[in-house]
Amino acid sequence: MRDEDVVIKTERHGSERLLVWNVVAMVLVPSLLFSGHSALSVGLFIALGILAPINVVVYKRVWLDAPRFNTQKYFLALVPYLISLGIVCVGVASPSVTVEMMDGMEYFVLNTDNPSLITSSAISGTHAILGELEILAAAAGALSIYFITESRFVMMKIFMICAIIAGFLALFGFAYAFVNSIDILEMPALGRNFFSTFPESSQWTAFALLWMAASFVVASYTSQRFSPMTILLSARFAATVVALLLLGSVFCCATPLEKALSLGVAAFGFAILAADVLPTKSSMRRHAPESKRVRMAKSPSIMIAPFAVYAILAASAAVGAAAVWLCNLSGPSEEILANAQHSSVITAQERMAILSDIKEPMEMRPLFGWGSESFPTVFSFYQGVDLGEGVWFTPKSDLMEKLFENGIVGLALSFATPLCFLLLWIFRRQYSIQSVLLFAALAAVLAMSVFGSPFASTSVLISFWVVMMTAFRWANAEVR
Repeated sequence: MRDEDVVIKTERHGSERLLVWNVVAMVLVPSLLFSGHSALSVGLFIALGILAPINVVVYKRVWLDAPRFNTQKYFLALVPYLISLGIVCVGVASPSVTVEMMDGMEYFVLNTDNPSLITSSAISGTHAILGELEILAAAAGALSIYFITESRFVMMKIFMICAIIAGFLALFGFAYAFVNSIDILEMPALGRNFFSTFPESSQWTAFALLWMAASFVVASYTSQRFSPMTILLSARFAATVVALLLLGSVFCCATPLEKALSLGVAAFGFAILAADVLPTKSSMRRHAPESKRVRMAKSPSIMIAPFAVYAILAASAAVGAAAVWLCNLSGPSEEILANAQHSSVITAQERMAILSDIKEPMEMRPLFGWGSESFPTVFSFYQGVDLGEGVWFTPKSDLMEKLFENGIVGLALSFATPLCFLLLWIFRRQYSIQSVLLFAALAAVLAMSVFGSPFASTSVLISFWVVMMTAFRWANAEVR
C-alpha cells in the first residue's frame, strides 16, 4: 500500500506524537555529541530514555483501544535489562580492583581470589552503571515503538527524519574531509580514525548502514513518479538519494568486510524497488495517482525506465559486493577486517594475541564476567609484551567484550528480548519484504560486531534498537 492510500496520515494521539520526537531526539543527541562519547550525551540520552516508559503508561490512558496488558508486556520486555542493571549494581558493591599505596605511589591491584560470584573491576563504578543505563534507555525508547504505534505512517515518519539526519551528517563528513585535505587549513581531529561527528569511522559505518536500510524502506513505502519534475520532488527520490549518500560515506572509511556487507544490503534494497515497479498493469495501477489510474494503467511501458535504473543499481551493488569480497579474500586476513589507511589498524597477529591473553581471565569468571567497563583494567594485568605497553580499551570485538565483562549470563540477557520478538515474528507468519531488508541490515551490523566495536557508540546502539523494533512492528502493523 502506498503512502497516499493511507487513510490516517497523521499521528492518532499525543502518545504517537511524543513517540516520534522522543525517538528522533534519542538518535539525534548522541549523533551530534561525538556518537555518545561525552558526559553530556550520556546524561541527555538517559533522560530521554526515561520519557519512553512514561509515554507507554500514558498511552493506555489517552487511547481507549490500546491492547490489553500493553503496559505490563512493555515492562516485561525490559526485565532482562533491569536484571543486567541490578547485576552491575551488585558487582560495584564487591570490587575486584583496589588501589594500594606503595612508596608514595598508587597502584591498582587485581584480586583474583574475590569469592563473590558477581563483581566489578571498573575503575569507576559510576561509569559501569551509566553504561548499563544507556542500554536500558535504548531498549526502553525502541520498545515504545512496538507498544505504542500500529501505524506504518508513524514508523515511516521516524525513519524519514532519522535518515535525513544521517544524510546531513554524511554531508558534513564529506565536507570536513575535503577541507581537511587542504594543506593550508588545519582542522581539529575528532579522533584517530574519525568520520563526521563519529570518533571511530567503523562506528559510522554501522550507523550509516542501518539508516541506509531505513531509507530503502521509506522509498518502498512511497509511490514512484514518472515525469522529471514529480520524480525530483517525490519522497521516493529523496529517500533513494539519502541511501546512496550513506552508501557513499561507507566507502570513505569502511573495511572491505563492511563495504561488502553494505553493498549486499544496498543490492537487496534496490532489488525491492525494482520489483515494486515491474512494468505491469497491476504495478502501474498501484503507483498512478488516483485521478489518473484508469488512463495510466493502460500504458505500463512508462515504468520501464525506473525499473531499469533500480535493476542496474541492484546488479551493480551485488557485483560490487562480490568483487570487494573476492579481491580481498586472497590477501592477508587483516586486510579484510581493517582499513589499511587507518592509523590504528589491528593485525591478525594482534587479534590472536588478544584472544590468547583474555582466555585465562575469561575462564576465571565465565558466568558473570568481570563487570561492565572492566576490560581495560583487567586486561592490563594479562596483556602480553607483543601487544605493547599502551592501554587496550577494547578487544576489537563487541562479542568478546560482552563475554569478558558480563559473561554468558550477560550475553544471554542482552539477547533475551530480541529473540522472543523474533520467535513471535516467525510464528505469526506476518512477513513483509521491508522487514526482511531491515533484518538483513541488523544481521550485517551484528557480523561487524564480531570483528569490531560498533556498539561502543550510543548512536549505533539506539539506531540498532529502533530499526529492530520497527522491523518487528512493521510486519503486523494494522494501520498501513
